[in-house]
Amino acid sequence: MPKKKKNIKPAKKRAIQPKIGIDTRADVEAALANGKRSTKKVTHLRRQYIQVAAQGVFQWRHYARNEMESSRHVATLAAHLNQTKQAFEPLLVFPAGTKYYVIDGHHRLSAYEAVNWQSHIPVEVFEGSLEEALLRGLSGNNKNKLPMTALEKSEAAWRLVKEGKLNRPQIIALTTTSRSTIGTMRTKLAEMKAADPEGDQSWQRDWIHARTWVPGGQQRTVEDDWLTKAAEKLVQRIVKAGIATELMKKPDVTALALSLINEHLPSALTREWGFEIGDWQQEKYHEDDTADLEL
Repeated sequence: MPKKKKNIKPAKKRAIQPKIGIDTRADVEAALANGKRSTKKVTHLRRQYIQVAAQGVFQWRHYARNEMESSRHVATLAAHLNQTKQAFEPLLVFPAGTKYYVIDGHHRLSAYEAVNWQSHIPVEVFEGSLEEALLRGLSGNNKNKLPMTALEKSEAAWRLVKEGKLNRPQIIALTTTSRSTIGTMRTKLAEMKAADPEGDQSWQRDWIHARTWVPGGQQRTVEDDWLTKAAEKLVQRIVKAGIATELMKKPDVTALALSLINEHLPSALTREWGFEIGDWQQEKYHEDDTADLEL
């Protein structure tokens, strides 16, 4: 008689996107204030005791902007679980009262859910402060982690610049964003705050919108949002077609292919990318290594 599978029940068909919780940073702080940290050594937890905070707390990614790749990564992890019946390396969790919030391992947690994992899930309890845990969610890296996109890294750097708690070398180390880009972000933030005497905090917008802001300019928020959503849909179509990696591997071929589609397309793209091209040129030709020591 065949043995029953111990850890896994038949999985239901479902979309396998990483879960986004509802607990804000304020909720996590309240849980910390109202509860005491357990002194008991915790190495495994049942799924129901593992919490996921809201977007932007411990999770620095924007799943909606990378939905296809994120889903594929979870599917790959779930397939690995089904094949090996072995748990992944521990999720990194932050204890707050009776809750344990995922700092690093959101995709792995989704894979456990996708296969209806029944055993305890290995965890590592983070011993540092909440501030340290937030940064650990950005710096954490392991073999099961989906790399952050360039846009996600830029948004993370912008968030850190706005918070104003880290110096430039620290932000570079956490996000790999260039020194000149961080300098541009700092300048942009100062300009936006100076132009905001009424305190409407327009500078709180994300970097994809803030980078095109100009003093006294009319911000086309609705149009910007439409543009972002349209771009995200196009990205998903490119990824689904299986050519995203190929485009990056051979940029010379990609450039020629785009010009063959329309001879005016390269110049149109150059105009749209003017901001990034200028930043790249500044980084390439004017970088001073000693400036990394600046605050």
